[in-house]
Amino acid sequence: MILKLSDHPDAREESIGEHRITSRSGLSLTEKLLLQNLDHVGARVLIIENRSGVLGQILEEEGRTVVQHSHDDFFHRQLLERWPDSSVRFELGAELNKGPFDEVFIQVSQSLSAEMFNDLLQEAHGILVEKGKCRVAVEGRHSTADDALKRVFGSFTTVQNKKGKVLIARKVTPLKKRRNFTARYEVKCRDGRVLEMESIPGVFSHRRLDGGAHALAWEVELEGKEKVLELGCGGGVVGISLKAQHPDIELTMVDSHSRAVLCTCNNLDRLGWQATVHLSSSGCPEDGPFDVVVGNPPYFGDHRISALFIDEAARVLRPGGSLWLVAKSMEWNREYASTAFENFEESRRGPYRVLRCFRKS
Repeated sequence: MILKLSDHPDAREESIGEHRITSRSGLSLTEKLLLQNLDHVGARVLIIENRSGVLGQILEEEGRTVVQHSHDDFFHRQLLERWPDSSVRFELGAELNKGPFDEVFIQVSQSLSAEMFNDLLQEAHGILVEKGKCRVAVEGRHSTADDALKRVFGSFTTVQNKKGKVLIARKVTPLKKRRNFTARYEVKCRDGRVLEMESIPGVFSHRRLDGGAHALAWEVELEGKEKVLELGCGGGVVGISLKAQHPDIELTMVDSHSRAVLCTCNNLDRLGWQATVHLSSSGCPEDGPFDVVVGNPPYFGDHRISALFIDEAARVLRPGGSLWLVAKSMEWNREYASTAFENFEESRRGPYRVLRCFRKS
């Protein structure tokens, strides 16, 4: 079977068993480990945390019914674009398909938190048939995954090599106790009120108030009637803080991660505030115009997401509307924004800088 992930001139081919895969950077180690250990795979398969789609294509070609789950809209859209004619069922959402499944495959990437992994294992256990298998691929020799599988499944076997391992567990007993990884923390608003917020694994800054989000929520100035858009809302700290202080604003919130959207909606419901929340990695589905856009872009990705936030703000803001950004360093953001924005104002709160800039007419 030949699978092509890239037509780039620098793409290279690698062989795994009888399969040949062409890609720019090669398959991840965890995916290779799973592909090298595909003995006696069941008929109904769920794949979690896989971004290439190769594993699913191979299992589907071999006659399995495959569901591939993504939590983030960006990776979900990539899979749909890469495999438009595939029979694999690509799904996006905060919760997994309930199945039931004979097998669940999980790739443990470096960005997958321990709590998210534990939460996924519990979900996997619940949707497996009796004696169904969970296969987990892990880089290195760390025991964190071993401990988690032992707690959820009781026992497992290990296929180890120098760079990583595959852990294979069977569902033979009910889960004794399901752990709740929901956390609560307090957010102090600029007007002195204190909000209790919830977070769940997979949401940025789970279990704690992010300093950048708090600085942004504290510094943003509103008159109280604006149409406000928050990009990358996470658990909703910034937008909900602004809504609590200015109940008459019209608030829209966007994030690419399904668990962030779920967490934001839960926080809005608990606190009794109304807002429109979108799951999207390509910006706001609404055209605006908005009076204010706020954003706390992540630091990874060579400013790719910062650029997306600035470009999106330039698209949806009315002339004269303002964009508020927070970061520990603002030089790149200010320079990139200068083509569409003017009259920059910068404030500082602790180690964070908050930049306000106005959309050119």
